[in-house]
Amino acid sequence: MGNTSPDPVFFTAKEYIGQYLKLSPILQAETRRLKIAYNNYKNAFTESFLPTFSLSAQASKEYDRENRLSSWEEFRRADSSGRAEGNWNLFNTGKDALAYKSASLDWQTAQINFDQTVQQYVLEAAQIYYDLLLSQKLLNVYE
Repeated sequence: MGNTSPDPVFFTAKEYIGQYLKLSPILQAETRRLKIAYNNYKNAFTESFLPTFSLSAQASKEYDRENRLSSWEEFRRADSSGRAEGNWNLFNTGKDALAYKSASLDWQTAQINFDQTVQQYVLEAAQIYYDLLLSQKLLNVYE
């Protein structure tokens, strides 16, 4: 009878570590946390320091299939109104600056946590790879 074991698959250390990182659910979760923190940081700037605008329009003539505004002239003669608003909070006792700084610190913390998790998994993957390599060499010596 012949050997029925499957052919061994060979990886380089770089390939193994790359696959280990790619398939790690914890690292994927950390990546999502990092992206969320970055988006919160970017949104904190726009929400804190940029103005907001809104537009609205109204017409009192009822709209239905038989009675609809068919031209600009008819719209102008109908009871209509329009409104545009802009809002820009120039000073609010530093609350906006604090929210932005807090979001910046949250993003930096997420970056540090992500880097730490990646380093931990790289070391873990390298240890597993070299343990497997040693086991394979010991098995070859035993045979």
